[in-house]
Amino acid sequence: MAKETKTVQCYPDDSKINAEIKRYEAFGWELINNQRCQEYEGSYDGYKHWSTFNKLTFQRDKGASWYGEVTALERDYENKETECKRYKYLKPSEPNNDTTIFGVFLTLFALIVMAGGVLNILLAFMEIGYDLGLYLGLIFIALGIMRFVGRALIKKSKKKKYDVAYAEWSSTYNPKISAAEKEMNGIMEKAEALINDRNAEVFCTQCGTKNKAGNAFCSECGGSLRKL
Repeated sequence: MAKETKTVQCYPDDSKINAEIKRYEAFGWELINNQRCQEYEGSYDGYKHWSTFNKLTFQRDKGASWYGEVTALERDYENKETECKRYKYLKPSEPNNDTTIFGVFLTLFALIVMAGGVLNILLAFMEIGYDLGLYLGLIFIALGIMRFVGRALIKKSKKKKYDVAYAEWSSTYNPKISAAEKEMNGIMEKAEALINDRNAEVFCTQCGTKNKAGNAFCSECGGSLRKL
């Protein structure tokens, strides 16, 4: 019988791999190979970079009695899966913690300015520096404090905006995601039940001969069949 083959890349984590296998087996796919792979992504920052993933290869019988109905259910599942991904893509990103090069530079600069301010004040009190140093020191310290206070206020503002955006996204899309995932689980269960029903062994109650699923009468004696 004709077979179709599908290859899927999966993150190399056992739980994710098992979930992927379960998802495809529900639609009649049989795992025939599970291979850990590495792919060269290029060289940057002076290092060679590789991505690691598992390559799962599945096979399915196109001549199976359930093939047409199950592939239709699989398309419904994939449509719902795409819908879920679209909703999740709209989820707002959490604000960064000012870890950009510019942010780090400003923080270091503020620390240096504050250190210079403290030094100027010490020199002024020790009468080594000029009286102006006292005022410069206070100004430097104030500038440094302003940088940290400003950073804290900006961070708080970003967090507040994120919380509002996330609350709106959650109230709008979480129910839709839950509903879609529930439908996906229902589709998988329906496909599994259909395959199991069609693949059930049917025995003749009169002569015990095993017959193909779906046969109404025994191929050996012609007696009526029932599923065991």
